[in-house]
Amino acid sequence: MRFSMPWPASRRPIISSCSPRRWTISSKELERRIAIFARQVLSRLDPYKAILQALQTIPGIDKMGAAMLLVEIVDDMTAFGTAEKLASWAGVCPGNHESAEKRVAGKKRKGNPYVRRILCEAANAASRTRCALREKFKSLKD
Repeated sequence: MRFSMPWPASRRPIISSCSPRRWTISSKELERRIAIFARQVLSRLDPYKAILQALQTIPGIDKMGAAMLLVEIVDDMTAFGTAEKLASWAGVCPGNHESAEKRVAGKKRKGNPYVRRILCEAANAASRTRCALREKFKSLKD
């Protein structure tokens, strides 16, 4: 048996705030604010336009991904010296533990989670794009 009771006046503002219409308006406003923020970030990175364009040539890296990498890694790569040291700092270099001729996967390394996420997304995209990186991925996988 189902009872139908009117909501008390004190609860009506709470219920009306949960309507899908209010959430739709809220999500549109949020998207607008994100777009404004993205424009502000990219405008502050105008002096690094050449580096941003070079980063965008990597499959899977768009404007915001390139901006995030630039901000996190900085434009001076001499601090790392090699790509291997950068990979280690980001926490994406694989462990190389072998025992009785069996490779054992290690635990997830600590590192910069933002750079790791961007690099993983780029690697995922590169493995699905027709490019030299896809062939390299296939050869390493086999």
